[in-house]
Amino acid sequence: MENEETVQCPLEISHRILPSRFQYHLVRCKRSHPHVHLKICPFNSTHYLEEQKFSEHVANCPSRASVERMIYGGDAAHPLQQLPYQSSLPSPSPSTAVDEENWENELVSKSYDPMSKCLASDVPLIPRNLTKSQRRAFRESEIDRLSKIKAESQKNKSTTLKKE
Repeated sequence: MENEETVQCPLEISHRILPSRFQYHLVRCKRSHPHVHLKICPFNSTHYLEEQKFSEHVANCPSRASVERMIYGGDAAHPLQQLPYQSSLPSPSPSTAVDEENWENELVSKSYDPMSKCLASDVPLIPRNLTKSQRRAFRESEIDRLSKIKAESQKNKSTTLKKE
């Protein structure tokens, strides 16, 4: 690394980084140094600048020309092609053909609701995102609900045994 060209980190002057790793290093170094308040150039994200020098840099940034060339269409020898402009949106084709399927029309009953199934059976529910007092009240109501369901199932079992 002694013979290779390195770049100095703007966030920590003791850091010397290879140019190929510079942008990756800046992201990680910025996370490690949240107290350093440098502005980032809008034309090149590897340019970190102090507040006083920022406006001057933006006016004279070497990367500005390439960004503007990309945005505004390059040089005169290679102008950007203009895309054809459509003044109106294409009208939608009528999709109310008789032979098309419509699953909503074929729906016979309501869709499955897992919560109603759990409430009707003896499945214990888990309280989520509740305060301590709300959890306590929820557990008490769950114990009551489960005991009622078990009592009903015991009653149903005894009535079916008597019928036989």
